Amino acid sequence: MPTSMVLRFRDLVLPTIAKHQELIDKNKYVWWGWWNKPNEKIPRNVFADFKTTISASGQLAVFLVDSGGKEKLYRAFLEEIFESETEEAIPCHEPTKTPDYYSNARYKAWFKFNKIEDVDASEIRNWSYDEVEGFLDDPASDRFQDKRVFDIQEMLNRRHRTIYFLRPYRSGDSDYRLELLPPVSPAHFITVPIVTTSNYILQLSDVHFGAGHHGFSLKDDQLHQKKLSTHIISDLDRQYKDSAPAAVIISGDLTWQGKAEEFEFVAGFIQDLKSVYGLEAHRFVVVPGNHDIQWSDQEPDKYDLGSPVTRPQGGAEQNYRDFYKNVFGLSANEYLSMGRRYILGNYVAVDIVGVNSCRLEQRGFAGYGYVGLEQLNHAAEQMHWDSSQAGAPRRALVLHHHIIPVTPQEELQYGNLYSLTLDAGQLTYRALDLGVDLIVHGHMHQPFAAAVSRVLKGSAFSSRTMGVHGAGSAGVKRDLTGEIGKNTYSILEFDEKGNLRLKIRTWSDNFQGFDQSDLDCYFVPAERQGLRLGQPPEE
Repeated sequence: MPTSMVLRFRDLVLPTIAKHQELIDKNKYVWWGWWNKPNEKIPRNVFADFKTTISASGQLAVFLVDSGGKEKLYRAFLEEIFESETEEAIPCHEPTKTPDYYSNARYKAWFKFNKIEDVDASEIRNWSYDEVEGFLDDPASDRFQDKRVFDIQEMLNRRHRTIYFLRPYRSGDSDYRLELLPPVSPAHFITVPIVTTSNYILQLSDVHFGAGHHGFSLKDDQLHQKKLSTHIISDLDRQYKDSAPAAVIISGDLTWQGKAEEFEFVAGFIQDLKSVYGLEAHRFVVVPGNHDIQWSDQEPDKYDLGSPVTRPQGGAEQNYRDFYKNVFGLSANEYLSMGRRYILGNYVAVDIVGVNSCRLEQRGFAGYGYVGLEQLNHAAEQMHWDSSQAGAPRRALVLHHHIIPVTPQEELQYGNLYSLTLDAGQLTYRALDLGVDLIVHGHMHQPFAAAVSRVLKGSAFSSRTMGVHGAGSAGVKRDLTGEIGKNTYSILEFDEKGNLRLKIRTWSDNFQGFDQSDLDCYFVPAERQGLRLGQPPEE
């Protein structure tokens, strides 16, 4: 059983240690809130042992580690633990003995410290890991058990946790640096956290590789013609230097006609991003669009929504399935769906699930989106989503078609073809019930942001709000970009509190690359209610 622990912190608002020390100097003690990760459970047996030690000795020495790159270690003397009786967060029962910047916050546990002091970082070498069963679903636990802590950075590389449990080092303990970079096996749904060092996610949609309809050169040449990938990489480098995106979402319409040769260009585009940023296949979430499924034979250089269906589903999807296997190393599942769980560089956890909305293609339903409840429920089951876990980690759902009107142009007119997702209502309600925070899509070639609120289960006291973002077209010819008249792509940038800044990058007026637009907006967490569209968070 562990005899001590390390609590990780980071100076997000004010100098953490200094603010707690001020209250120790004033009141002889201070309360420290445990900012737990969503999947961390209260380690009740360990806390009970700690309380026994405190009862016998008056206090227990534990450690605090700064995860902000300073590699600073502190020793804190713990004299009381006040934890929730359930897994619900609780307020501090002495808010005046807690720093003002979070005195009204709620956490699963509060720790009472009577002293905090600097210690040399080498002190951590006197300890070994002692893993706690049931605290966290950590597939690497066995590798750390009874291993001497090599250094602070090794410990902090275990980004998906906020407490590290320790016991004194013994001569028989293994002693080596353990790099926590486990291989990720190809899978449609990956729930083992994929640890990244980045805080942003790249979303591309409607790249439309195909003869005559892709708006960029298919190769870089000496006449300053550049590929779409080159322009996007250049723009990301200006913003983030050499920081790779944590994940890349491509929300459909990869091609113009779903032809095998068009998918080869898409695979090359993905390979460009993989090569430059060192990304593996599990860093991509891709869904098909209506242009990617060949329901009918199309004339060269045309795409006609009204063409009759001439291929069954299996044949219509074949080129996309071949592309999927080429990129991801396994055959696509029945639904063409997928999901991943990411840990961002600032420790925010994000689940991204992609579902196929291109499942209906008959003359009467041409162009409509349809997901189907069985597909969404299957994805939720694979990712271990359920209603009781709503809101944590952040959950994003990706599809191609829009779920609410993006433009006012789809006016009622007999004979028109419309493209709203047919089961948008069912999809929205179920997504909200599953704790989805954000739905992202493409299809309309127009950047778009909104928030959707619904009363759930017939109760006025059970409601959630969910963000919705439609990306514009990153790659289609400019004359097909509609009202905005420019190519765009999106960046989902998360801060440490889970605030999401949505950045829309637009093609510059001088045609030299992508640039900042005035279309930035913010999705701000609403307590237990998902994300709401709002103003930039206060600094």
